This record gives sequence, C-alpha cells and structure tokens, in this order.
Amino acid sequence: MGFDDLARHMAARDGKKPKAGAANIDNFVAEAAELDRQLARKRDLILGPVLLVGGLVILVLGGLYLLDAMDPRPDPLRPPETGNTYLVPTGAMAFAAGMVLIGLRKTVRGIRGQSRGTDADEL
Repeated sequence: MGFDDLARHMAARDGKKPKAGAANIDNFVAEAAELDRQLARKRDLILGPVLLVGGLVILVLGGLYLLDAMDPRPDPLRPPETGNTYLVPTGAMAFAAGMVLIGLRKTVRGIRGQSRGTDADEL
C-alpha cells in the first residue's frame, strides 16, 4: 500500500475528503519552497522585534549601570569602594548591540517580505 493509498484510506475513515497532492515532484518542491519562504517571513516578523526589544532593554540597563557606577556622589546603600574602579560589562553590551542589529535586520526583512509577497533575502 503506497502513501497515497494510505492517506486516502485514513481520510475516508475519518470522513474527510483527501487533499489533492502535487502532480509531480517539481510542483511539490516548488510548493515546499514557497511554504518555506512564508514561514521564514513569519519567523522574521516574530523573532526580529523580540531581539530588538531585548537588545534595547539590555543596552539601557547597561547604560544605567555605567551611569550609576560613574556617579561621583556617594550612595549610602552602596558599600564603600576600595578605589575608583568599576566593571564595564563590555561582553553584555556587545551582545546586546548585536541583538539590536540582527533584530532590526530581521524585522525589516519580514516587513519587506510581507509587503511585496516575495522572498526578501537581499538584505
């Protein structure tokens, strides 16, 4: 029993009409490629803003941390310092900047892909 026969049998058992498949392998590959492009656009529209907002939040928090660390006025809640040294979160800031850039790129690619309905991989 081939796959098509099995699909028809299972659909008939459930009382549903079987879906017509692609006539040949070239049509099947073309349909799969189009479906992949559509899903890529949706992924870009979901993941892009998440990365963009997450990166901006990390950048703002890192900037506020640096402003607080470099504040010359003493904070009574902060323990006394041993010197005028502070840690700069360079790795986190670079990671957040990358998140912002990639999120912006994915968001623009997703919007362009939705607006013209084709693949937007030129960016």
